[in-house]
Parts: sequence; structure tokens; C-alpha cells
Amino acid sequence: MTGEESRIEPISPEQLANWKEHPVTVIILNLVREEREKLYKILGDGGTLCTDSADSTQAQTSMMIGNIQGLTFLLNIQFEDEANG
Repeated sequence: MTGEESRIEPISPEQLANWKEHPVTVIILNLVREEREKLYKILGDGGTLCTDSADSTQAQTSMMIGNIQGLTFLLNIQFEDEANG
């Protein structure tokens, strides 16, 4: 950075709702959902199993779970009042 801090402006619940309904967002979120399902399948099918090392299996599984959690976080973005109401 150049000395000026990058500032992210907060968005309103209405702006988030509009973003979620935008046609491009819908397409992207569907792709994210599909990718998450692929990762679940790979994980369920033992795709992170490394026959040479338990440590490698643990590392691969941890990375896969982290990726799934990140995609799930993205898919579940909402405001506090949406989550509680």
C-alpha cells in the first residue's frame, strides 16, 4: 500500500439483497456451490488419502475442509438480523 489505507465502505441489507439477486452473482454463487459439492465428493471418496504418509493425509484433508468452509462462508453471507430472524 502507498500509505493510504484501503477503506471498505459498509453496505446496507438492501444492497446485499440486491447483490445476491443480481444475475451475475446468481451464476457465480451457483458455480461456488458446485465447486463445494465437488470438494465434498472428493473428501467423501477418500481423495485426500495419501498412502505414503499420515501427515500428508492430514494436511490434504485439512486443506480440503478449509476450502469447503471458505466456500460455505461465502454462500452464507448475511446480516446479523437475517441470521437471527
